[in-house]
Amino acid sequence: MALVLTILGPPVVLLLLIGLMSVEGFYISGARVQYMGQDPNQVALTPSDLHGGGHGEEEEHAEEEAH
Repeated sequence: MALVLTILGPPVVLLLLIGLMSVEGFYISGARVQYMGQDPNQVALTPSDLHGGGHGEEEEHAEEEAH
Protein backbone atom coordinates (compact mmCIF):
# COMPACT_ATOMS: atom_id res chain seq x y z
CA MET A 1 0.00 0.00 0.00
CA ALA A 2 2.82 2.39 0.83
CA LEU A 3 4.46 1.76 -2.54
CA VAL A 4 1.17 2.46 -4.37
CA LEU A 5 0.72 5.75 -2.50
CA THR A 6 4.35 6.67 -3.18
CA ILE A 7 3.88 6.16 -6.93
CA LEU A 8 0.34 7.51 -7.35
CA GLY A 9 0.35 10.24 -4.69
CA PRO A 10 2.43 12.97 -6.39
CA PRO A 11 0.61 12.86 -9.77
CA VAL A 12 -2.76 12.99 -8.03
CA VAL A 13 -1.65 15.99 -5.96
CA LEU A 14 -0.34 17.73 -9.10
CA LEU A 15 -3.64 17.14 -10.91
CA LEU A 16 -5.50 18.54 -7.89
CA LEU A 17 -3.32 21.66 -7.90
CA ILE A 18 -3.78 22.12 -11.66
CA GLY A 19 -7.54 21.86 -11.17
CA LEU A 20 -7.46 24.47 -8.41
CA MET A 21 -5.42 26.82 -10.61
CA SER A 22 -7.95 26.52 -13.44
CA VAL A 23 -10.83 27.24 -11.06
CA GLU A 24 -8.95 30.28 -9.76
CA GLY A 25 -8.33 31.49 -13.32
CA PHE A 26 -12.04 31.29 -14.17
CA TYR A 27 -12.88 33.11 -10.94
CA ILE A 28 -10.42 35.93 -11.66
CA SER A 29 -11.64 36.25 -15.25
CA GLY A 30 -15.25 36.46 -14.07
CA ALA A 31 -14.35 39.01 -11.40
CA ARG A 32 -12.65 41.24 -13.98
CA VAL A 33 -15.72 41.14 -16.20
CA GLN A 34 -18.18 41.69 -13.37
CA TYR A 35 -16.46 44.27 -11.16
CA MET A 36 -14.00 46.05 -13.45
CA GLY A 37 -16.25 46.21 -16.50
CA GLN A 38 -13.85 44.56 -18.92
CA ASP A 39 -15.16 43.08 -22.15
CA PRO A 40 -15.56 39.29 -21.80
CA ASN A 41 -14.85 38.80 -25.54
CA GLN A 42 -11.69 40.88 -25.50
CA VAL A 43 -8.75 39.46 -27.44
CA ALA A 44 -5.13 39.97 -26.42
CA LEU A 45 -3.04 42.28 -28.60
CA THR A 46 -0.39 40.77 -30.84
CA PRO A 47 3.05 42.32 -31.44
CA SER A 48 1.94 43.39 -34.93
CA ASP A 49 -0.95 45.32 -33.35
CA LEU A 50 1.48 47.21 -31.13
CA HIS A 51 4.30 47.84 -33.63
CA GLY A 52 2.50 48.00 -36.95
CA GLY A 53 3.56 45.29 -39.38
CA GLY A 54 5.31 42.06 -38.61
CA HIS A 55 8.98 41.22 -38.92
CA GLY A 56 8.41 39.68 -42.35
CA GLU A 57 7.60 43.08 -43.83
CA GLU A 58 10.90 44.53 -42.61
CA GLU A 59 12.83 41.73 -44.32
CA GLU A 60 10.93 42.29 -47.59
CA HIS A 61 11.80 46.00 -47.57
CA ALA A 62 15.46 45.25 -46.87
CA GLU A 63 15.57 42.84 -49.82
CA GLU A 64 13.92 45.40 -52.13
CA GLU A 65 16.39 48.10 -51.13
CA ALA A 66 19.34 45.76 -51.70
CA HIS A 67 18.35 45.15 -55.34
